[in-house]
Amino acid sequence: MTPNLWEQFRRHFQEAGGQPYATSATKAVDMLQTIIAGANGKQLLFEASAISEFSLHPEAWLPESSFSITPAPTPKGWDRKRRLERLLTVDMVVSTADFLIAETGSALVILQKHPGQWHLWLPPGIILLAAPHQLVDSLPTAFHRLAQQSSLLQQGYVLLTGPSKTADIEKRLVMGMHGPRMVYVLLIEDAPSPGG
Repeated sequence: MTPNLWEQFRRHFQEAGGQPYATSATKAVDMLQTIIAGANGKQLLFEASAISEFSLHPEAWLPESSFSITPAPTPKGWDRKRRLERLLTVDMVVSTADFLIAETGSALVILQKHPGQWHLWLPPGIILLAAPHQLVDSLPTAFHRLAQQSSLLQQGYVLLTGPSKTADIEKRLVMGMHGPRMVYVLLIEDAPSPGG
């Protein structure tokens, strides 16, 4: 990992209202617990990819009733409305970023890698996990890396640069209007690179 890139990302992300953290794999669960407790997260949703990629195993450190994992089979007979109602009870999502863009302090999320997608934007908080190989200097660098996998971008991508906020109504700042009002990035400093 290039410390200068992380410092640049951290500074820009923090200026935008995001909360960046870096830790080792052995301390990741402790850091997650600290973030979740500080945000008063009671109902959590983990993306299956975050659990497998970063070996989180929430069942070992969280009460079973306080979390669920997606993608999970939708209970039989549930329609879109019931899935949304269930999702509205989630306080925080633990997911993954595909790139961290240092020059803007943005986390790039490729929508095709996140089935369902709504779980990323509806809950009040999101924690995005990332590895050092995902930290790049600029958006063109990220797209250059994706050039051989352009089909991943067919459903689009989103850049998160801190929490959602708007001042459209009466010029009063409102947090969480179009997405999460709390956005955390947790860089796992010793996470392995693919194939490494």
